[in-house]
Amino acid sequence: MIVVTLIFCLSSTALRNANGQYYINGNFSIDYPQPFSVAGTTVHYERFQGDRKRNNAPEVLRALGPTSEPLFVVVGIQKGNHWSKYTTNNDHM
Repeated sequence: MIVVTLIFCLSSTALRNANGQYYINGNFSIDYPQPFSVAGTTVHYERFQGDRKRNNAPEVLRALGPTSEPLFVVVGIQKGNHWSKYTTNNDHM
């Protein structure tokens, strides 16, 4: 299973489990882009530079599963114009 998520907006993307434990970002902190060991797999977190005036810097979460628990992608919206575009690729959806 491959999961790819792209978010474009004035926001940050976080990854957590069903109990509310954050693995990537969350709890008012932003992690550096890097691979994370999450739920029995490796999740690659990438954050790119974009045009700050347009607020279009994408974030990517990519994992090759399966995972050992359900995971939730959480989007933290900040002030300003809110818009998001995201895609997922999941063989079991």
